Amino acid sequence: MQNVHITRRVFIDMTPAQWAMYDIAGAAKAAREINRLIENIVNSTNERRVAILRIDEVLRQYANYGVDDTEGRVAASALIEHLFPTPLRVR
Repeated sequence: MQNVHITRRVFIDMTPAQWAMYDIAGAAKAAREINRLIENIVNSTNERRVAILRIDEVLRQYANYGVDDTEGRVAASALIEHLFPTPLRVR
């Protein structure tokens, strides 16, 4: 639609448990950093596919905390779906 502008600002405060992180030293700090990085990603793009690729990089970067495992990826997928819902297809 022309001349309509929608802006949003996303804030993420997920805990290490919500990220399914390993219970190891530094997990709380890593969760805060992951939250910050993903906030920057989703606040800088409106494109779901771009966000997915960039969030994937973050998860790999913090793999030693377990966020690159199945449970962490499930949390990231839920977050992506919440922030970038898949549009319903109308027949």
